[in-house]
Amino acid sequence: MVDVLVVGAGIAGFSAAQELHKLDAAVTVLLVDAEARLPYKRTKLSKNLAEGFGRDEFALEESRWYAQRGLRLETGCSVVSIDTANRTAELSTGRVVSWNKLLLATGARPVMPSLTGVAEWSVLRSQDDASQLRERWKREREVVILGNGVLGVEIAEQARLAGKSVRLWGNDVLPLRRELTPAASRLLSGVLDANGVVREAPQNGALPWAVAAIGSAPDLALAQAAGLAVDRGVLVDETFRTSATGVWAAGDGAQLPSGLISHLWHESEAQGRAAARSMAGRPEFSPRPWRLKCEVFGTYWFSMNKPDRDSDYESERNGVYRAFWYNSGRLTSVVMANDKDNAKVYERAVVEGWERSRVEKELG
Repeated sequence: MVDVLVVGAGIAGFSAAQELHKLDAAVTVLLVDAEARLPYKRTKLSKNLAEGFGRDEFALEESRWYAQRGLRLETGCSVVSIDTANRTAELSTGRVVSWNKLLLATGARPVMPSLTGVAEWSVLRSQDDASQLRERWKREREVVILGNGVLGVEIAEQARLAGKSVRLWGNDVLPLRRELTPAASRLLSGVLDANGVVREAPQNGALPWAVAAIGSAPDLALAQAAGLAVDRGVLVDETFRTSATGVWAAGDGAQLPSGLISHLWHESEAQGRAAARSMAGRPEFSPRPWRLKCEVFGTYWFSMNKPDRDSDYESERNGVYRAFWYNSGRLTSVVMANDKDNAKVYERAVVEGWERSRVEKELG
C-alpha cells in the first residue's frame, strides 16, 4: 500500500511527487515511469539533436535525490490497468499496487499524419525517439519535416547543424503563425531561409521517410479503460480531481473546466504541484500565463498570452521586435524577438499587469 501512486514521471508527475514530499515528508509516494531512465527535461531533446546527449544528461534529479526523500521511483515499468473501486493498479511487471490516492500524469502522444506517400514516419517525444531520429538521419541526405510549429522549427535547425539538407512545410505558410504576430512570423521565416531551410512541400512522388511534428494528443487509454470521464483529455475540476473518487489528473493529459489542455512544460509543472496540494487537502492553484520561447540559429522568440487580435503596439528596431496588448491600460500579452536578456522582465510585466507608462519606461 502506498499513500499516493503517480502514473507518469514527466514534469507533471515529477513536480507532484516533489510537492507531496514538501507538504508531508512522511507520505509514501510511488512514481512509475514507463521510460527506462531517470525522469528528464523532455524539452531539451529537440534543442540538442545535432550534438547528442548522454543517457541521463537531462535528468531532473540524480537517483539519490529520490532515495533521500523516500520517493520510490520505478523506471522501465508502466501501469497497465487501474481499479478505482478497489484502489489497485497492475504494473507491467505483474505486480499489483494498492493505493490511497492516484495521480494520472500520462501525458500525450505525437499525432501521426494521415498523409499518404510517406513510407515511414519518425516522431520526437521521448529520448528513445530522439536516439532513433539521430540514427535515421545519419543515413539520409535530406531531412523532410511536416509541421512548422516550435518542434518542427527546432528539429529543422538541428538537422541543418548536423549538415543535412532540410525541407520544412506545414498547413501554415509562416512558421509559428499561431504563436507569433504575422510580422514576427515573417522575420522568423527570413531566418529559416537565410539558413538554408527549404519551406516547400516535396513535389516529386513518394517519400521513403519524413519527420512528423504536427502536435500531440492526450494519452487517454488508461483513463478510458478505468472508466474515467474523458473528452479531448481526462476531465478534471478546478482542483484536478477526476470523475473517480481518489483519482486526480494533471499535465498534458488533463482537460481543465475551461477546456484548456496545456501542452506546455511550465504549465504542466504548475498543474502537478497544484494536484499534489489538492491531494493533500490544501488546494491552491495559480495558473501560469501561457508562455512560449524558441531559440534557433542564434535568434530568440518569445510569446506570452498572445490573443487573436491585432496588437496595440508593434515595433522593430535594431533586430529587436516587440508587440504589446493591453486591457484597461494594463499589459496582458507580449510577442518579442531577439531581446533575450530582458525575457524575464517581459514575463514579469505581463504577470503583474504593468501600466502602459511603466512598460514604456522600463521596456522602451
